[in-house]
Amino acid sequence: MNLIRLRRSAIHCLVTFLTLAALMLSLHSIAQTGDLTGAESQLHAAQQSLTPQNPNSIEGVLNAYTPDYIGVVAPVLAILLIFGGPIALAIILVLQHYRSQRRFGEIRRECINKLIDAGKDVPESLLFFDDPANSADKDLSRGLKNLGLGAGIAIFLTAINGPAAGTFGLILIGLGGAQLVSWKLSRKAA
Repeated sequence: MNLIRLRRSAIHCLVTFLTLAALMLSLHSIAQTGDLTGAESQLHAAQQSLTPQNPNSIEGVLNAYTPDYIGVVAPVLAILLIFGGPIALAIILVLQHYRSQRRFGEIRRECINKLIDAGKDVPESLLFFDDPANSADKDLSRGLKNLGLGAGIAIFLTAINGPAAGTFGLILIGLGGAQLVSWKLSRKAA
């Protein structure tokens, strides 16, 4: 249950990040073109009135109380958060996955012990956690998903940025092809 909540919060964080990135890009393009209308022009006028020469302005007050090292710490902190955030999120997701697998194994062992103490037979599904038929079906499913995702990314990036950018989709296409080959070989062996 916690893993589902963690995945949902990760998805919400990703959507928020993408929304903020799109907003920043649109504001950057507005600033580049000089096309300021409505609320943007009021914001621009307010920023123009707050000049460092005016000691009563926000920037004047902040400059008076801001230490000199902030100019170095702020960019370093921003870079660490931008690149460290996704890495920390990935580490958290991996740790949660392994914790849930360990907990599931403990519950399964408790179940087996209770069945043995009661004198009942233990079903094979509890003893053999990795079912080979199930893993072959997973290879087929993952292979088809990766092929479709890779083709979609390749087509999208080729249409947007040209053939050089579209080659990133080949990574997923190759991964999906390898999983389909693995599915085919495991099917023949069975």
